[in-house]
Amino acid sequence: MVAKTNFNPNLMLLVVMALASALIGSLIVNYRNYQISKQYEMFFSANLLDPFNLSSYPSSSQVATASNERLVVFFGDSRALEWPAPASTAEWHFINRGINAQTSVQAAGRYEHHIAALQPDVIVVQVGVNDLRLIPLFPEKRDQIIANAKRYIDDIVAQALANDSKVVLSTIFPVGKPSLEQKLTGESVEVITAVREVNQYIRSVATDQVKVLEADRILGDATGSIVRVEYHEDFLHINKRGYDALNQELVRILSTMN
Repeated sequence: MVAKTNFNPNLMLLVVMALASALIGSLIVNYRNYQISKQYEMFFSANLLDPFNLSSYPSSSQVATASNERLVVFFGDSRALEWPAPASTAEWHFINRGINAQTSVQAAGRYEHHIAALQPDVIVVQVGVNDLRLIPLFPEKRDQIIANAKRYIDDIVAQALANDSKVVLSTIFPVGKPSLEQKLTGESVEVITAVREVNQYIRSVATDQVKVLEADRILGDATGSIVRVEYHEDFLHINKRGYDALNQELVRILSTMN
């Protein structure tokens, strides 16, 4: 005798809908990953053509300033690029020469092209995080990556001083709250530890001509390793309130520079 099978059309419909949803979700994720991969391909191809991004700004030339103004240039990566001029500084004229995603070696390599002829009175440097965030991808090169970040930060400072510019050297901003994936893989810990190590080095290079702006202590939480919630934009960037806090200290430092 053959057992009777109870066919449930509603259950079958739910199964089909679940499979269809999973398929659509998979297609969306794959398409998004494809788009991201294309963006990275374009980014790295552009870097092959112009590895120092020299075309991002014209070859440096004199900037017209009022007779009572001194020139300050923000220089470095996207964090420098997004750094706005302080609101009320009649004595200072600010321009920006930051470039998105640049490493310290790229910044050092373009200093002569983008900065030297400007002859700024002060250069504000924020660079290094794009070096250090690569450590999880190349863990065997950790020490070399950190050493290179220190080396090329030194190089930028040396070029500025040779050009008779004073330097406000910002410590590397702390990173934002890590994602669940970053926590599970330990990637965020590796980056945070490296940022802390390079920042200790940055503090050690302070002189009369090189003032250190301790951005990590201004922006960081109680541990100094993660950006405070009120300043958080994403893992690598801060918001306007964060820059406002930095500019308070920047104006104070500039006021000490004769």
